[in-house]
Amino acid sequence: MKVSSGVHEQPIGDETYIGAKNRVNALKEKVPNMQFYIACEAGLLTQYGQCMNVHVVCIFDAESEMYFYGMSAGVTLPFEDIEMIREKNLDTYLKEKGIRCLQDLVGKTRKDEVKTATERALCAMNFKKQQMRQ
Repeated sequence: MKVSSGVHEQPIGDETYIGAKNRVNALKEKVPNMQFYIACEAGLLTQYGQCMNVHVVCIFDAESEMYFYGMSAGVTLPFEDIEMIREKNLDTYLKEKGIRCLQDLVGKTRKDEVKTATERALCAMNFKKQQMRQ
């Protein structure tokens, strides 16, 4: 189900996490009374002069009323191109560079990246639940 992230089309930094959480909250409004809500936002993170495209998954667990996050491995992109990527979006930027999709660069699909981020969010949730039982 598509829902708005409420952030820029090409989010940078915390906007990526905020977008994932906003999508979860929009799902909670559209489909109430579920045990879990899961949403993803792709965006750019910048650290140590590097720009990385990542997928962030947010899971809301209704039982604990907590949000959990997981992130895919980042695909490093030229830091000097960050504003160009933000203006055009990543897909357009890649096509202009002669790259059909991220899979051409890393051998993984977006689906693979979202799966990894989801597994990491579930790990965070399970870890917290284990702590709460002790």
